[in-house]
Amino acid sequence: MIERLDDERLQELSQEINLNYLRSKGQDPLDTLCIDIEGVLTDVFHKKILYEHFGEKDPGRDGFTSNGITPLRVKRCGSIKEMVFSADTIVLDYYLKRIENSIARRYVLAHEFGHILYGIIVPGQTASSFHSEFDSEMNYTPDQLKSIMSFSEIEATRIGCAMLMPHFLLVNTLHRVMNAEKFPFFGEYQTMPADSGKLQTMANDLGVTPIMLRKELERQKLIERRPITEYLDLFGKGVKS
Repeated sequence: MIERLDDERLQELSQEINLNYLRSKGQDPLDTLCIDIEGVLTDVFHKKILYEHFGEKDPGRDGFTSNGITPLRVKRCGSIKEMVFSADTIVLDYYLKRIENSIARRYVLAHEFGHILYGIIVPGQTASSFHSEFDSEMNYTPDQLKSIMSFSEIEATRIGCAMLMPHFLLVNTLHRVMNAEKFPFFGEYQTMPADSGKLQTMANDLGVTPIMLRKELERQKLIERRPITEYLDLFGKGVKS
């Protein structure tokens, strides 16, 4: 069975999971800047998170949710070995442990969480899963492309982003940084210079990229659309589209 979770259902679920986790830790949601995705995975869903040097043929693979059957190719002692991890395990490539890769680590963890949650909501989704960072210069095989672009991968990313940016947290962040209910965009993508800085501040606080944040603001209907002509006029161009 393949089922797409509608945005409203996904937002409700991600919000309640995060709020319940914060309550269990005695944390005030209003004081929360960033979701502890690792804590949710280990404390609520009882997953183990391990780090290995990946030895997969696809060099873009950097995250793996085990089903207890499918092996993962890892580099150990100068050679590549196939390892089978228990079904309660998420394995990340060791490079994601670096401080400078903290946002990428959070994204991969959230993506793998998406697979786990999707498997709970849609019974039968028990296959192991890889997160692969798409590389436009990589000569992928048809099977590799099919895996990267599969429906389950797309759903895992949607669920992961909703978990990192639940509705209550986006609303709180907009109020705190923008003093506004919605974020203003001119046309589809343009922002005023001051607002661009604020978008980056919001993304930094949330532990995501500005692109991830923009897409989630749009999914959750937290964007105020303004005419692109208004943007051009503000810069004194006087150009009409």
